Amino acid sequence: MRRVLFLVLISFNISFSQKIEVSVNKNPVLVGESFAISFSFDEKANNIDFNLSNNEYVKFLSGPNKSSSSSITIVNGKRESILNTTFTYYFKAIKKGEFIIPSASITYKKDIFSSNELRVQILDASNKQANNSFSNNLFVKAEISKKNVFVGEQLLVTYKLYNRYDLANTEMTKLPNLDSFWKKDLETSSRFKREVIDGVAYNVATIKKTVLTPQKDGTLLIDPIEIKCSIRTNNRSNDPFASFFNSYSVQEEFISSNPIKIKVKNLPRPVPKNYIGIVGSLKVESSVDKNTVKANDAINYKISFIGTGNLELLAEQKIDFPTDFEVYDAKIDERIFQGGLKRSVKTYEYLVIPRYEGKYEIPKCVFSYFDSKSGKFKEISSTAHKINAEKSEKFLQSSQTNSISKQLVSDNKKDIRHIKYDFNNNNKISNNSFNVIIFVLVLLSILSKYFFDYIKNIFQKDTRDNKLSKIRIKKAEKYLKKNDLTKFYEEIEKSMLLFFSEKLNIEIGDFSKEKLEDLMKRKKYNTEIQNQILKIFNDIEIARYSPMSDYEKSNELLNECVLVIKNIESNKK
Repeated sequence: MRRVLFLVLISFNISFSQKIEVSVNKNPVLVGESFAISFSFDEKANNIDFNLSNNEYVKFLSGPNKSSSSSITIVNGKRESILNTTFTYYFKAIKKGEFIIPSASITYKKDIFSSNELRVQILDASNKQANNSFSNNLFVKAEISKKNVFVGEQLLVTYKLYNRYDLANTEMTKLPNLDSFWKKDLETSSRFKREVIDGVAYNVATIKKTVLTPQKDGTLLIDPIEIKCSIRTNNRSNDPFASFFNSYSVQEEFISSNPIKIKVKNLPRPVPKNYIGIVGSLKVESSVDKNTVKANDAINYKISFIGTGNLELLAEQKIDFPTDFEVYDAKIDERIFQGGLKRSVKTYEYLVIPRYEGKYEIPKCVFSYFDSKSGKFKEISSTAHKINAEKSEKFLQSSQTNSISKQLVSDNKKDIRHIKYDFNNNNKISNNSFNVIIFVLVLLSILSKYFFDYIKNIFQKDTRDNKLSKIRIKKAEKYLKKNDLTKFYEEIEKSMLLFFSEKLNIEIGDFSKEKLEDLMKRKKYNTEIQNQILKIFNDIEIARYSPMSDYEKSNELLNECVLVIKNIESNKK
């Protein structure tokens, strides 16, 4: 039963892969033109069943003309032969309208395969075809999506080459001077397609597409584009040998598009203070990866601008993070389609660290953009996010010591304000002297405790930071085992930043590779260790933007981080 099912599936796959492809060499067709209909089959076939008799639209000329081809490929020692059979029919268009090419069928190994129907348009031919002037047979046209826009509103300019000659080559020799615009060139396909204009058939290619954003108001000019075209022309000669060896020559011609004027209106006044410079349609979204964290743990905050408009020109916006948050520079991710004419996204991602315990809020942000459809400014706002930062045992000791010391000093200062000195009374002098001595002793004891705690914290600092780094590295190792490389690199980066910022006394917010390299030289780190540390940070930076998919390379990076920390601890440098 399984074998029979297997053979049926193989037979079904083979049948599914074999089909008849139908195509025409011209569509649309002009009245009076002849055209070819071709049916292609990926096997050897002797006959085809196709019936398209003379009708009001077309006249049969000849067919079927059968042709076949074969090829052999060898891949990994496996030889495969490919056969193809094509049947071609020729017709002449005699009347304007639309007609349907009916389905054709081929019988192969007792199975019947059929083609799809195909619609063909027949258009009236124009008397312009008799006009053989150069400008009517080869020209470039600039098409614009809109001629009346606001400052900052995008428009699309498309340059098309229309041709009825045999072109050997084309080259842009002069581009428009677009000083009053921000411009973005789009990818284009230079393939020629058939297009009929006023009854005249042309081969048309889109040679350039540009998105323009006007930067000032007034009547602005889009300059012409200039193209050099190399045209093949047949050489007529009575000598058969000369015509055989030199059948054509190349003629060079320069063509240019017409200049285009557009009217640019200024934005209505007053412009809102929170206007972000986008004209189009826009919305904003924000998110955090977690709402509850330990103090000194990181949070990822994302804010995304989604819509149409020139998002590439959108600058980073101010976010009012709580003052107790340490904020790193934003990572910017852009997914811009058609230069912003189609729905696009620009995202800013911030790494923020609440340094103290408490309840915080990242407030909502309110922005304005100009809606080009309604002609009005509109407001959009992100979401407010509440953050609960819990106690972190790792950082309690030093903060508790500092708060106790401040409290004692504050209390003693209060007592000082009640001490009075009366030098005219000898009895009080001795009492006051005694009070001063007691005060000085208490003050010295407090200062000495504070001093020794400070020294102790300095000596214990490295041990505490090592523990934090080890905790981060253990977390990274767990993520690596789960093959979660994104979180793996996040934890590795945090552990190395924390270790070296404390080891070299660098504020995390001011941390940079240049500062790291400078301080390592001052601390007289071994050159080999310096190079190894810089390599690790480079690898981490590259991996955060394009993570390594190789588990072994990620594991090597983890081992290098652990080894570097051990080397620095053993050398005490």
